[in-house]
Amino acid sequence: MSAYRFRLATVLRLRERDEELARERLVRARQEVAAAEARVAGARAEAQRLAGSTAGTTVASLHRHRYLAGAAARGVAALEAELARCRAEAAARADEWSAAAARVRGLERLDERRRAEHDAEERRRQQREDDETASVRSARGRAS
Repeated sequence: MSAYRFRLATVLRLRERDEELARERLVRARQEVAAAEARVAGARAEAQRLAGSTAGTTVASLHRHRYLAGAAARGVAALEAELARCRAEAAARADEWSAAAARVRGLERLDERRRAEHDAEERRRQQREDDETASVRSARGRAS
């Protein structure tokens, strides 16, 4: 009986490594999204705090408060844009991982089919050998 050997085993190992790297990139991208969401939430809370606080009694304090509230609002907008970029990056990494996983699954299915074909061929070969052995024994029995 000959041992089964998948001829694309090296390619399969490389594709599995590619899939693992894609998964790691996806994990990092999702971590960046979570961090960006936390930054946005913090900036929003700070902007709301500034918007709800009293500005003071002098003109200078009113101008300062208005400047700080505007800066906080601009900071929130910038962080929201960064969050959108992080989400887009995570979506791209998810697509990349999905494609890499599909390539691995395709090779694994091919391996399974080839293994089944090999096993079936080995069973047929063994059956032919068993039939031949039985024929020889039968012929010897009749000859005696």
